[in-house]
Amino acid sequence: MIRRRHRHRRHGKPHFKSRLRGKMRRITPPGLAGRIILFVVGILLVVQVVGWIFGDDDGWQIDEPQEVIAEQVIAATHLLDKAPPSERGAISAALSGVLMQVEIDDEPGPAKFHGRDLEDIQDEVNDLLSPLEGRAIRVGYRGEWGWDGVIVLSVQLLDGDWVIYRFPIRTFSYYDQDRSGWGTAFFWIFVIGAIFWFSNRLARPIRTFADAADRLGRDINIAPLPVTGSRELRRAATAFNNMQTRIQRMIDDRALMLAAIAHDLRTVLTRLRLRAEFIEDIEQQNKAAADIEEMQAMLDAGLAFARGETEVEERRTIDLAALVRSLTEDFSKTDGPAHYFGPDHLPFRCGPNEMRRAVSNLIRNAIVYGSKAEVHLTRGAQGIAVSITDEGPGIPTDLHESVFQPFFRVENSRNRETGGTGLGLAIARTIARRHGGNIELKNGPERGLTATLTLPSSPT
Repeated sequence: MIRRRHRHRRHGKPHFKSRLRGKMRRITPPGLAGRIILFVVGILLVVQVVGWIFGDDDGWQIDEPQEVIAEQVIAATHLLDKAPPSERGAISAALSGVLMQVEIDDEPGPAKFHGRDLEDIQDEVNDLLSPLEGRAIRVGYRGEWGWDGVIVLSVQLLDGDWVIYRFPIRTFSYYDQDRSGWGTAFFWIFVIGAIFWFSNRLARPIRTFADAADRLGRDINIAPLPVTGSRELRRAATAFNNMQTRIQRMIDDRALMLAAIAHDLRTVLTRLRLRAEFIEDIEQQNKAAADIEEMQAMLDAGLAFARGETEVEERRTIDLAALVRSLTEDFSKTDGPAHYFGPDHLPFRCGPNEMRRAVSNLIRNAIVYGSKAEVHLTRGAQGIAVSITDEGPGIPTDLHESVFQPFFRVENSRNRETGGTGLGLAIARTIARRHGGNIELKNGPERGLTATLTLPSSPT
């Protein structure tokens, strides 16, 4: 039973944490800058919400200055109660100052409050003046509602007279500050703008590394990364540049080794040619000579492929439509049926000779193995596509990737007239990927094969 339960739990619905993790992954920005922005803004929002929940957002908040002044009002009222009416004027003048004006009158001060809710402040003032309980206390306001307004507090003395206290509103902090939200809005705009700038600045080196790695995949001889920034960034840039140097050295060593092998093999092939001349049987002599020529061609093709991986042609803008159309017309005159379908002009920045070689290899394969070549050049939202369709038997789907490996041939024949050297597609895909594109194969519904060379609209 335990095993069954465990099995059911294992193959049942995903765990809550897994589902939550999946949802968080979907709403989390994919970029580092976006994640930093979300993290910092989230923290600020949490702090703001906590402040709203636990903070006292009362517009009539009574703090320490009010408590101090309330004590002064209580003491002054008791003093005036005990003073003779004839001396109250002098005492009031003595009690008056910058923060509080005191005068005696037989009527209370104004009770107008310009539409403000008087009950809240009246209750709080009554609480502060609780030692004066039982007396008539009135709260009013004089002037426009603002920092220059005056709070008027009237307290009735025991003999019926009124003592009137006047306080600048800034003293009591009763001024209900502008709650239109513009200050908060400007604050958040500034904070989010600063976060965007800071986050993008933090993520910029990572984008630089990603772009450099992408360019390195197309051209091993790109300029090294500048060693600048923080200690970690300088260390990473140095490691990247050292890696590029090691790869360059490894490729150069391989090219040197191939050149040395080719030199030695050419010497051997030259001796074989000389010896083949002494073969008396003409038929065997011709076969030997043909084998030697095939070996020479394979050797030259292999060296050209190795050099092509390291040598990158200078990029310039050409008319890709004119190049593909001229190649199609040339093949139709010399090799077999070939037709071009596409625009008359299409500017594209590339290595002209490299692109000519890649398209030529694809058209030649279509004519040799598929009897004809229909070349379609299109441009869409995804980029540029050069599609070459033939009428041959196609290639088994499981071999579509294998045919791009150097020296791989679908045909078992070693004859170059049928099987070639097995480098045409490998060279074409290398050139395509160097330009930020690719080559893919697709069999027709019944017969034929379509080789599609895709290129970005704006290559790096």
